[in-house]
Amino acid sequence: MTRRPGSYSALANLARANVVVAAVTFISGVLVARALGPERRGELATLVLWPSLVSHLALMGIHISLAREAAREPGRAAACYQIGFRALSLSSIGAILVYCVAVGMLYWEKGSGQKPSLALLAVLMVPFSVWAAFQMQMELGRQNTSNFVLVRNSFAVLHLIFIAAAWLVGCSEVWIFLIASIAAAFLATSIAQFRIAKGLENHDGQRAARVDAGRLLGVFSAAWPYALSGAVSTLTASADRMLVSLFFEPRVMGLYVVTLAISQMQDLMGEAISQLFFSKVALGRRLHDIDKIWLALRLRQTMCVYLLLSCGTLLVAPVLLRLVFGERFSGSVDIVYMLIPILALKGAMRPFEEVLKGGGKPLAQARINAIATASFAISGGLAAWFGSLPVMLAAMFVCTLAGLAMIASAVAYETGLGLRQIVVPRPSDLAGMARQLLAAQRGGP
Repeated sequence: MTRRPGSYSALANLARANVVVAAVTFISGVLVARALGPERRGELATLVLWPSLVSHLALMGIHISLAREAAREPGRAAACYQIGFRALSLSSIGAILVYCVAVGMLYWEKGSGQKPSLALLAVLMVPFSVWAAFQMQMELGRQNTSNFVLVRNSFAVLHLIFIAAAWLVGCSEVWIFLIASIAAAFLATSIAQFRIAKGLENHDGQRAARVDAGRLLGVFSAAWPYALSGAVSTLTASADRMLVSLFFEPRVMGLYVVTLAISQMQDLMGEAISQLFFSKVALGRRLHDIDKIWLALRLRQTMCVYLLLSCGTLLVAPVLLRLVFGERFSGSVDIVYMLIPILALKGAMRPFEEVLKGGGKPLAQARINAIATASFAISGGLAAWFGSLPVMLAAMFVCTLAGLAMIASAVAYETGLGLRQIVVPRPSDLAGMARQLLAAQRGGP
């Protein structure tokens, strides 16, 4: 059987991994920003943004559907990996073709004589990003946190190595840093897959099953609710960067992504908690079967964590921004005060999303995210159209707050818990969590 670590031990492992990933990613971001400056940093962010969206859409919910299957039937993990590889290869090829055609048409429509070479080069990120997301979701579903951590950490570390090498030799071209990202993604997924494959071979004699067209169609059919949910979640998470890249000059995009890097420091612990909800809930057949006391406690603890981290980040971010990224990015200070509370609200939505996904209720999540995203697209899009970034961020705050209220209400309805039970923190929640984490670090359950 796959090792199933204790709840707080797994949380401690994920929290440590998130700290490592966040620190390494932050250093990489600093080196890229200092090497390129605001305008070219914005160009690189835009080049990476659209293939990233394509990657999430190419997953088509297959990673979640098969991860739930592997969570409930651990003996089928090898078969899930094999059918997942076939299905995701097909979806990735289709997504890449659509992306390339869209890029070609866009540059032809502009008629500016620009070559779409960098935009086409960036599409090489798609297959590796798709497979990495599948690996992480599968290992999370199997509660194999060590492999999950390996997938995340290996990309972050390799990316830093390549970025640092480019920075040390004085590179300041966008394409070099783009190739560094592609190379890191390729090596990271290859290393992780070797480790995962060896584990499957030694695990209860698992062998892959024959994959036929009927099985492939069954996978796509079973995954469509998760595909819809994932597409909406992707648009929800990326809508702000899409609007900034479409309606503002590259320099503003460069300032914006640097501010995001600072603001996302608060995700370290909260994201670690969120990641455990899927694997815990996916073990049951229905949301009503889950331990409601555990669920309510963990959701309240997540709210506590994001509240505290948001306050701490607000205190250090403005100073850190100027000190680390340099005066060229000092224009981001005004943005950071608005982004930090918004990202705290977005982060607080994550555990509720994972509960609904793990409990087989992706359409409920999709409806809520669709309403919040559509509201922001209209209000924030109008603000961006008129060139007002502060108004766009204000609209984003209101829509995110409404989204949090709706998704928390959905979880309360599906589980039969009261809204106050899962949202309003209690004084003992954070202290109890700290005690359990310390116990887990000392080798306890």
